[in-house]
Amino acid sequence: MWKIPDSISEEDLTDRPLILLLILASVLQTSVTYSQETRSVLTNQDIVTLFVAGIPEPVLLKAIKAAEDEFDVSGLALANLKRDGISDELIGAIVRAKTNPKST
Repeated sequence: MWKIPDSISEEDLTDRPLILLLILASVLQTSVTYSQETRSVLTNQDIVTLFVAGIPEPVLLKAIKAAEDEFDVSGLALANLKRDGISDELIGAIVRAKTNPKST
């Protein structure tokens, strides 16, 4: 738990709301940065990599549904997925994930 340094008195904090605001902003920025870094994100390349590694299709489908995504669903990207051996079912799940984004 974060604690106010002993060198800052409570009077300083009430007399100087800007200091308190800056401290609060710093703490919030740290927590937002940390939460973004821990979020599971999948891309088209991740799906190809997992597929080539032999991850079963049902597991990939669950991962697509569960994770935040940065999928590219342009025509070229979908054609590349098909060329890389990704099934129609997985490609469909990717398109659905992109067109039905998860609420944050």
